[in-house]
Order: sequence, then structure tokens, then C-alpha cells
Amino acid sequence: MSVREAEALVQRLLNPATKTETKAKKPNRDLLRLQDELSEAMGTKVTIKAGNKGAGKLVIEYTSHDHLDEIIAKLK
Repeated sequence: MSVREAEALVQRLLNPATKTETKAKKPNRDLLRLQDELSEAMGTKVTIKAGNKGAGKLVIEYTSHDHLDEIIAKLK
């Protein structure tokens, strides 16, 4: 091992690289089915983002204030 290789090894050990990318999870088929059903029922794109321990986010997209009013009416 050369001096430069030893220096590089020490630097890697002292300053480990942090993972900036999270592992992409394989989409759950049940969530995808629910996402499609909600999208069709709402008449707009719906995204379900599963989180940890059963929590997550439900994102409903709209294109205008009128479209938002229609979505809200459907939710009521």
C-alpha cells in the first residue's frame, strides 16, 4: 500500500460518506390500486406516499380554484 492509498483509507475511515440517496421502495400493489381508485373517483391525480409505521401522505392535485371547489364538494 502506498502512502497516498493509506492517506485515502484514513480519510474514508475518519470521514465516512453520508448516504444522500434513500433507497427507492418498490410500490405496494394495494396502494397503487387505491391510488387509481381515488384518482378515478376524484377526477384528478391522487398520489399515496407511504411512510413509516402506517403513516403517510395523500396528495390530491388540482388545476384551478374551480377544480379545487369540485374536489372539496366531492369530499363533503
